[in-house]
Amino acid sequence: VAPAPLAPELPATLNVPEGGEAWLDPVWMLEGLPAGSYDGRIVLDDGTRTVRFTWHLRITEPARDVLLLSVRRQRSGGGAIPGLPGGGGLSDGPDVAGYWTDALDTLGLRYDVWHVADGQQAGTPPLSTLQRYRLVLLAAGDGDAPLDALPGGMTALQMYLLGGGRLLASGWNLPHTLNASLDLQNSGSMHILPRYFAGFDRIADDVAPEGDLLPSRLFEAPVHLATEAGPDAAGNGGVLDFGRPLASVTTAAAGNQAPPDLGISAPLVAEHAIRRARPMIEIDGQGAAMIEVAGDARLSAPQRDPAVPWRALFAGFGLEAVTPVDGGISRAQLLGDVWRWATESDDVTVRVEGPARAEADEWIEFRAESTVPAGVEIVGWRWDAGDGRPVIVTTEPRLRLRYAAQGARTVRVEVTTGAAHSHVGETNVRIIGGPVYLPWSVGAGGS
Repeated sequence: VAPAPLAPELPATLNVPEGGEAWLDPVWMLEGLPAGSYDGRIVLDDGTRTVRFTWHLRITEPARDVLLLSVRRQRSGGGAIPGLPGGGGLSDGPDVAGYWTDALDTLGLRYDVWHVADGQQAGTPPLSTLQRYRLVLLAAGDGDAPLDALPGGMTALQMYLLGGGRLLASGWNLPHTLNASLDLQNSGSMHILPRYFAGFDRIADDVAPEGDLLPSRLFEAPVHLATEAGPDAAGNGGVLDFGRPLASVTTAAAGNQAPPDLGISAPLVAEHAIRRARPMIEIDGQGAAMIEVAGDARLSAPQRDPAVPWRALFAGFGLEAVTPVDGGISRAQLLGDVWRWATESDDVTVRVEGPARAEADEWIEFRAESTVPAGVEIVGWRWDAGDGRPVIVTTEPRLRLRYAAQGARTVRVEVTTGAAHSHVGETNVRIIGGPVYLPWSVGAGGS
């Protein structure tokens, strides 16, 4: 027995002989139902007793691929934030959504567009809307009107990330250089998104610290930006080559410490996030132009970080300006790589096979054995031998080496997938014995 709008055949009656069995498959009465909540009951009657079971069913919308959040609102004339004392007004920048949707059409992805502009949406979508999508693309335009100054603020996007969301944020005026970072460090929770563009710069001599993570190269071709707007790309003010990633990242806050906590309901999240950040591409000499934040396991942090359940890419340039000139990557190719990065399964296990004991100065071999779901490919291996030597990079899942001294060693391997995610496995080996060298002496007879 069920209420409308279920099939008109209900209620249905099943006659069951004594001692017999009957199965009721409810799928036939659910097919084609719109999203919503439904309540009903099952009644069992054998002539002497009646038993009633109630049921509740909630049908949700099917998950969509992509939500494009196109923010055209910007501060008129720049300066103070609208809505605050002495604040300015808002105007609309150019509509660049078409450049993004053309690329999404090329990829065959299902998407919706949320326009933040005069006469359209006033601000950020609610969390319930964001959670329907596997990936949110934030086209921030000139980035000069933080979403916290608009209705809805930044809270929904923050909660979407903290709940394990996937995000690419892109804007050609979002700061990523060293001199722009300190202003954002003191802005509290409202600037959670643009803060990630800032505070990262080269360390001395562009060399990563011992055992630190190396840059991840998500894109196989350099990224070029169009100088002026045209039918195929929006203008970004200059053609820039982002071909070479940084070797490491540091925060620009004094003493290289983590920025202050984010407030809202996420204290210490910033500390976790900044340690999980790594560069993708850079503007030469100006810091990282794209930064990844994800909870992946790495050699420097062999366990996945439960405080960073999300995956986020922050680009200090507008993807609408990407142009495939001079062998550069196309916007569709770039978004395709981002889609793989956002949706690749993390159900990967890695283990290291090798001897439990070995002699000092003896050549031994370790092998990385990976179990991956369909569609995931391992493309790189980095090893920590556990004795203080530099990280070893191999092109196959094997490492051959020898140890000079006795002792217990933990050998770790970091595998990288085709979508630029990393996973770690480890094993222990005890080094014993080794050659015994006796002092050489020359006797009276010269022997």
